[in-house]
Amino acid sequence: MKKKWIAMMTAVLMTMTLLTVCGGNGVSDKTYETLQQNWKSLTEFYNEIASAYNTATSNGEIERDETLEGFMNDAADVLEEIQNTPRADLTEEKAIEINDRMIRLQEDLAGAFDVNLVE
Repeated sequence: MKKKWIAMMTAVLMTMTLLTVCGGNGVSDKTYETLQQNWKSLTEFYNEIASAYNTATSNGEIERDETLEGFMNDAADVLEEIQNTPRADLTEEKAIEINDRMIRLQEDLAGAFDVNLVE
């Protein structure tokens, strides 16, 4: 009986280890939904900022700004990363990290664009 119990516990521990190493269930529904909402919001915001920035620089209203362009490039990269990453490949931690990046990028874009319009 003791050997069966040890064998069963060993199998359970191996399964738990395998699930932990492989990411288990991946990202929760709530986190994934938030990720999708933030992706949509950043996509719309990025498109508005890019359009307004390109128009303003073309018209000579503002000069090109490396900082703002850097934020725009970072936003484009994170948007592409999410678009090309299947849900099954996401972990909870990775999804939270990407969500945080998107929020910071949206704030950075807004701040950098506002500064350029004021100057």
